[in-house]
Amino acid sequence: MRRLLALAAVVLTLHACRTAPQPVSDDDARLGTEAPASLEVVDAGASPAGPSPAAIQPRDAGFATDDDEEEERPATLPSRAVDAGSTPSGPPPADAGSTPISKDAGTNAEALPTPDAGSAGRMAAAATVDAGPPPEAEPPPAPPKPKPELADALPLPPVPKGLPPLPPSQANPLTAEKADLGHKLFFDKRLSKDGSQACATCHHTDKAYTSGRAVDPKVGGAQNKRNAPSMLNLGFHREFYWDGRMPSLEAVSLAAWKGQLGADPAAIAKMLGDVPLYRKLFQRAFGEGPTEQNVPKALASFFRALTSGNSPWDKFIAGDAKALSAQAQAGWRLFGKLGCAQCHTPPHFTDFGYHNVGVGDDPGRKDATKDELDTGKFKTPSLRNVALTAPYFHDGSVTNLTEAIKLMAQGGVPNPHLDGLLKKQTVVSKDLSALKAFLEALNGDVSYPDAPELP
Repeated sequence: MRRLLALAAVVLTLHACRTAPQPVSDDDARLGTEAPASLEVVDAGASPAGPSPAAIQPRDAGFATDDDEEEERPATLPSRAVDAGSTPSGPPPADAGSTPISKDAGTNAEALPTPDAGSAGRMAAAATVDAGPPPEAEPPPAPPKPKPELADALPLPPVPKGLPPLPPSQANPLTAEKADLGHKLFFDKRLSKDGSQACATCHHTDKAYTSGRAVDPKVGGAQNKRNAPSMLNLGFHREFYWDGRMPSLEAVSLAAWKGQLGADPAAIAKMLGDVPLYRKLFQRAFGEGPTEQNVPKALASFFRALTSGNSPWDKFIAGDAKALSAQAQAGWRLFGKLGCAQCHTPPHFTDFGYHNVGVGDDPGRKDATKDELDTGKFKTPSLRNVALTAPYFHDGSVTNLTEAIKLMAQGGVPNPHLDGLLKKQTVVSKDLSALKAFLEALNGDVSYPDAPELP
């Protein structure tokens, strides 16, 4: 109500100012010459000598001057509204929501509306809402599995020092691709009937490709009746097995595949053809996939390339006098003197023949020839790497090399079919040690010393 009365007074005062001039009191004259600094002149046309009376807000309008000690103005003085932007120094008006009315609306433009606190809060919240991490992009599709790459075949190993050139095979010419494939097949248990054995099960690389046992079981559990011989340097042989019943390495491979490993060759060949890398390896080696015929050919090729030579003895014979110890040289001389070389003939240290030394009760060669004269005869084993191939003889009945030397030095075991080349020899302990040192010097480098990575 007070604000309404003040507004009415302003209107009446403005009207009176227009109709008649008002007398100026001494106080007004003083105010005209010294206008307080806080009073704002809103009429741009006011005289520089002092503000127009209309520029001064009356005190009863609820506004205080900048100087609270200033004498009160008469209520009849004309006044103009103070610019709404000015801040009175006195107590705020009772109705803070009212807006002073200005004569010149152009000089008292209302302030632009501003959002209330709720709106501002909602806007700020909307601007700062955490939308969370951006969705993860789907991973790209996995690249297709690479097709098995065909690495180059291992080159054929050279014939080692001490051995003659390898005899060629007319029926199955040796190539690096065949030998490399056969190397893998030799170590692969998938060649067996039940996946339990490979050729390598009975022919270990660290034992010169023997098993270290007297006899070995076949797939299915049945025991072999003869010791697993070394597979080294077989490419120089003409007949195979202890009794020589097989005429070729291909025949040996097929017989062992079916007998020792219990395989159905047709079924295993088909399974190998389902292995992409094997299929490529067979195509490269034979120009066709796996068959009952080319699996044995691959194995036979590996056996031809599987050699051992360059032993200390080979180096000694080639002119390196320091390659053989003095004890081993003494043993080498005894070896010739005692007649051992008649059957264990250098450089292969076998004559590839058959002899009866009286060990065991086995028909031996007779099984193959059906000849009574071949009773108890067995193929002369090579002495290369012999220190690694215990136990000895066809039945594995002699456990160590020293005992094997003694048995042979005493002329074998007497029997009706004992070989006439065997003679009883007098050999002292020193000689036994020398002979053993010489035989150990026949350990040589092996062309395939490790198992391969299988497809």
